[in-house]
Amino acid sequence: MDHLDNNVSYSLCKKTVAAGKLLGAICITPRILAKAGVLTGKKATGWDGDNELAAIFKEHDVTYEKKPVVVDGKFVTATGPSAAHEFGQTILDLLKK
Repeated sequence: MDHLDNNVSYSLCKKTVAAGKLLGAICITPRILAKAGVLTGKKATGWDGDNELAAIFKEHDVTYEKKPVVVDGKFVTATGPSAAHEFGQTILDLLKK
């Protein structure tokens, strides 16, 4: 996590959003988007095996939806490997638009 959950990652997320690009996160990475501040006011999901996701999302004003995949604007989030196919297909569908 030291290599993912840091200011470099946060900056990259913010630049991606500022450029109007689609941003996807699966498993634990939606937490990084929340901490980067790019999911503020958005709906999202992610891995919650430690039962901490709701608190992390609440702290960063993200609405937690307990679904395998959640789309909110140009953000696609997913829970983990069991949702990988749907996550990938959702991203593909959005890129085709």
